[in-house]
Amino acid sequence: MWLNIKRSAEVCDRFYASIENSDLLDGRRNDKISVIFTKWRNIKTLTNAIHHYRFILEPVVCKLYISWNPSLGKPGIELTRLKFLKEGPPVEIVYHRYESTSNIWSPIAGLATKAVFLADDEHLPDLEKMEIAFETWKNNPQSLVGFFARYHTRQKLVDPFQADMSGMDPALPSVNVTDVPILHQPVSVVDEHHLWIYNITSARRPRPYSLLASQMLMINTEYLFVYSCLLPERIHRHIDEQGEDSADLAMNVMIAGMTGSRPVLVKSDFVDPESGRFVGESWALNRGQILKDLVRIFTGGTRDPLQYNSVSVAQFNKIPFKKRSVKQWNKYT
Repeated sequence: MWLNIKRSAEVCDRFYASIENSDLLDGRRNDKISVIFTKWRNIKTLTNAIHHYRFILEPVVCKLYISWNPSLGKPGIELTRLKFLKEGPPVEIVYHRYESTSNIWSPIAGLATKAVFLADDEHLPDLEKMEIAFETWKNNPQSLVGFFARYHTRQKLVDPFQADMSGMDPALPSVNVTDVPILHQPVSVVDEHHLWIYNITSARRPRPYSLLASQMLMINTEYLFVYSCLLPERIHRHIDEQGEDSADLAMNVMIAGMTGSRPVLVKSDFVDPESGRFVGESWALNRGQILKDLVRIFTGGTRDPLQYNSVSVAQFNKIPFKKRSVKQWNKYT
């Protein structure tokens, strides 16, 4: 039995009630962002991260939210007292009634900005990086803008017994997927003749990417409503029934299919949060299968909406120089 069958309806009904007599949708701010904490190691590291965003990043932060799942129990006094702070952006705990990986995309009543930023306690950007990410998003408001890129590819499955048609020995050894050329172009049809591969990019091996991780991700606020309230129930159920978190993949597929936009990567030296989870081929194939299933459910298996991008936005460092007169330059010649 699916325990979250009423989750979407309750979340959306509560959101509808909050905006019924409000002009917030027409007056959301575009000069600041809302920050949502979705992952943290412990309360101490979370409070340190909150302090960083409230004071170091205060010029671009409007308000901070903590996404609180039922499995976390009751928040301690360290967090509940944050709502009484007067200096800096305010802090609010968003309580979720149901346990779901999709809670990170739940629309929040009273959200006053056009963009939200999903944060954790491990990666603390400085003000310049955050301003670059925010400016990049304002130039690409339909796209996902983030710091950790992913890519997906496909590998064709080869049936060795088909070789008998050419007079070859039908008892050929099985073909290892690492021996099959990887097709980097988007998949036109979702079929059972291809393995889908999901993997991370790195600064040492940059390459075109097609997805962004949910950590340190900037997204249009309206997408929270679209994901939670407009997606069919079968998609929410499929996401909840996965053995691991797939809500980030679903959001990538939804936005690409709905807008046709490409994700945009902001270059940084942060350690990728999934680099420690990478265990080789089996991990990449498992995540690839989850992505393949999501694309099939979203599109009916007719196409792959994900778009590749090779753009990496970086900070421009102006080269310092001094003006010299002709006489001064002649001294060096």
